[in-house]
Amino acid sequence: MVKKKYNEILDSYKEIKNIEYSLSLMNWDQSVNMPLGGGSSRADIMGTLSKIAHEKFLDSSFSDKIDNLIADKDFNSLSENKRREILKIGKEAKRAKKIPVSYAEDLTRTTAKAMSIWEEAKRKSDDSLFLPILKKVFDLKKKYSDLVGYEVDPYDALLDDYDEGLTY
Repeated sequence: MVKKKYNEILDSYKEIKNIEYSLSLMNWDQSVNMPLGGGSSRADIMGTLSKIAHEKFLDSSFSDKIDNLIADKDFNSLSENKRREILKIGKEAKRAKKIPVSYAEDLTRTTAKAMSIWEEAKRKSDDSLFLPILKKVFDLKKKYSDLVGYEVDPYDALLDDYDEGLTY
């Protein structure tokens, strides 16, 4: 039964990660292959995918499955790696709950638009084209730090996404 619960969690998590990997691929494609003028529609698509992935993370049945498995008396029968994996997924899900869906969508859409605007500003050697959206990205990242929380420095919240426990 514990293995079945574990596999169900992994299946759901895999769906979320597949969407996130697709977003990464779209981001790469935007930087390398996408023709000029496609940035706005690409940003909308990426925003929608980000929204879907985030909604899956926030689905109460996903969190319930994690909580139920951790509380299961046979949880310790899983290998240490599998237990750590579930605990890490649980931590990621708890962190995701601090982020509103609309914010996650806006952040993805804005950073995707910023990339296209940066390319244009670079081509035209005109930083003034990029500065307004750069400020918006900074403001969104500051808000992210406030939403997920931090102990000393707001940058710690951003670092933790890439290197857990690392502080500024």
